Amino acid sequence: MRKTKPRRTETSVLSENQRAILQTVKSIPRSKVLSYGSVATLSGFPGAARLVAPALKKAPASMKIPWHRVISTQGKISLPKGSKSAKLQAELLRAERIIVKGNKVDMHRFDWMKELNALR
Repeated sequence: MRKTKPRRTETSVLSENQRAILQTVKSIPRSKVLSYGSVATLSGFPGAARLVAPALKKAPASMKIPWHRVISTQGKISLPKGSKSAKLQAELLRAERIIVKGNKVDMHRFDWMKELNALR
């Protein structure tokens, strides 16, 4: 009798760090954005912004992660300008009434971290 490997659930391929990052991204409210660095800091990994993109890339669709709300510290969409993915991100942000001009979001107006810092 041949043994079969146990099936992995979609989330089983995620590390604990990635799960923490994805939970942070899930908590970003509509019409707000966070930078990669802010997501890392809020997830418990200050100074490790580079961990965020791989976690977003690995997220199963079933988790419904609002990946489009994560942008660069300068407010820029980090995907290649003019790419389908960058256009989709801009469309999703605009659908939430976030103003995107020239592949950039006004961080003074839409950055959720400013609100979080004001609560401290």
